[in-house]
Amino acid sequence: MLEQNLESRTALQFVQSLTLPVHKPVLTAQEPLKLLGAAQAGAAVDDQSVVCFVEGLDAQLKSDVLNSTLLAQLAASAKFPRDPNTFQYNVVGWYNCYTDTLQKVGWNIQGLSFAQHQVSGSTFQVNQVVMELLAGMVTHSAGLIVQSALEALNAAKAKQSPALTLWKSHTDTDANGSFQVACCSESEGCAAMALGAFYMTSQNKIRQVLWSDYSSSDTNVQCASTQVVLNNNVYSSVRDAVSQKLGTAAATFVADLDIGL
Repeated sequence: MLEQNLESRTALQFVQSLTLPVHKPVLTAQEPLKLLGAAQAGAAVDDQSVVCFVEGLDAQLKSDVLNSTLLAQLAASAKFPRDPNTFQYNVVGWYNCYTDTLQKVGWNIQGLSFAQHQVSGSTFQVNQVVMELLAGMVTHSAGLIVQSALEALNAAKAKQSPALTLWKSHTDTDANGSFQVACCSESEGCAAMALGAFYMTSQNKIRQVLWSDYSSSDTNVQCASTQVVLNNNVYSSVRDAVSQKLGTAAATFVADLDIGL
C-alpha cells in the first residue's frame, strides 16, 4: 500500500509539472463526445491518434484513454515541436517522451521499438500497413472496428468533418507523417489498449496519408506495436489533474468518428 501511494503521489507531481504546447487549437470547442454516452463500439480522432473502442467500455474508461493519450501526445509535442514549415521533428525523442508520459500516469508501457515495414509489391497504401500490424494483436471483431474507423475517416473527405480536419492537420505534410492507431477493450475493470505507432517518410508530398498510393521504392514506413493496460489505482489519483492540465484541449483536440456501428 505504501509503494502504491508513493507511485500515485509521484504520478500526480509529474502531471502537475508538465508543460503543454501553447498554440491555437485546430478545432473550436466541440459538443460532448457522443461515444462517451453509450457502451457500444466507437472511435475518435485524438490529436494525431485514431482511438477505437470495442463494445462494453463505460464512459469513464473511454475518457481515461482519450485524456491520457492526448496528454502524452501534447507533452511530447511541447518538448519536441514540429517545424511549422517542414513538419520535421525529433521523432525518436517525441516517442520517448510520449511513452514516458503514458507510463508515468499509469500505463504499463516500457517503450516502442520501431522497425521498417517490409512492403510486398511496387505500391501500397498505409491503411493496409495499419491493418496488417494490428491484425495479430486484436480479435477479429475488434479488427473490424479498426477497419470501420479508418474507412469512416476516408469517407469523411466528402463532408470535411471535425475528425478529418484534426487528422489532416497532422498528416498532410511535405515528406513525413506520424500517427498512432489504438484499439481499446476492458480487462478486469481496466482499460487495455493494442497500440500501433507509425512514422513514414517519402520523396513525394504526403497527402491523405492512409489512402494514397505510395511507391515502395521511395517511401519508408517504420512501425511499432505494443499491448498495454492502464493501472486504475494510479490513474485515478491523477484523473482530475490530467483534466485540469488539458483544459480546453480535451474538447478541441478530440473529435467523434462515426463508424456506423
